[in-house]
Amino acid sequence: MPIVETSRTDRPLLSIQRNLDEAFQRHATSKIDLSPKLGVRTSDGKAYLLNLEDFDETMMTEEVMSVGRINSWVKGITSWRGRVFTIIDMSILFDCPQSSDAGNSSIFGSILNASHDKNWALVWSGGTEGLVDVSKFKKLDRPADSPVWISGIYEDSHAEKWYALDIESLLTFEKLSKVL
Repeated sequence: MPIVETSRTDRPLLSIQRNLDEAFQRHATSKIDLSPKLGVRTSDGKAYLLNLEDFDETMMTEEVMSVGRINSWVKGITSWRGRVFTIIDMSILFDCPQSSDAGNSSIFGSILNASHDKNWALVWSGGTEGLVDVSKFKKLDRPADSPVWISGIYEDSHAEKWYALDIESLLTFEKLSKVL
């Protein structure tokens, strides 16, 4: 399905979507290359790396229906291309401080691959960095006390740490096991 630009403010997101679409297509034909990864941030600025094979696509929506009596990290539900998704706010799940404008913008989500058996979109309120090539990063030792869903830690040329997420392990996280 072609990506259609609807306004000038859509250009940065459309560029990211086009790059991701190309990477998803390349990744579908290559089982060897696990780079690049999708770079995302939580509200506190912490950087995470997501494996492309864990996600079907990215989405952006402003329409989220609240669901009562649910955990704080569940922003609600939304419909995207005929499917209903539960929106999981990763910043709240990871206990990050929230900015004062945290609820006032469009929601950028990464839709989990159907193989994970969840209709979830993971929301990164700190934004997205687009595709990140970790081949130029230094791999650091993973501290023994790291959460099980941190599969690796990398450092870029600016000494910023990037945390690689293991989605399978994250889905077994006790907090998430109580969602819907």
